[in-house]
Amino acid sequence: RVENLELDLEFQHLDAPKDFIIPVRNSMKSIFIHEVENTAFVNLKMIKYMVENNPDLCKFNLYFSSLETYRMVVETIVQEELSRSNKDCLHKHISLGLGISRDDDPSELLNYLNSGEFPYNFTHGEYDLYEGTLECPACGGVDSIEILGKRFV
Repeated sequence: RVENLELDLEFQHLDAPKDFIIPVRNSMKSIFIHEVENTAFVNLKMIKYMVENNPDLCKFNLYFSSLETYRMVVETIVQEELSRSNKDCLHKHISLGLGISRDDDPSELLNYLNSGEFPYNFTHGEYDLYEGTLECPACGGVDSIEILGKRFV
């Protein structure tokens, strides 16, 4: 039974399979993933599997060297949570901590978060990159998301 999973991935230039998953089900509450530069291990199927099969997973701390990976992960988490809430009224608060390199400009990610593509309604972001809510059309309950940006070397 795994509640908190920490992955420190250092597989530079490894041609990792794009369908690799981490087979943890129904127990995970938080995950920490650190991918060093030139490591492309985390994939769409992996993130989708983790979120889909761990309904209590609500805390993510992520460090990637690619803003594209951040966007893919954020989009996948949001899509899976929306899919889950469309089936049942399961409302929760999701917390995403993103470690963004000082060399990267997070404006592309911020543009996505503040666009019509991102389903949450922006509430404020004074100390966070983004904080928003989403009202359930079935019951009026509220889902919320908080995206924290941390700069690292």
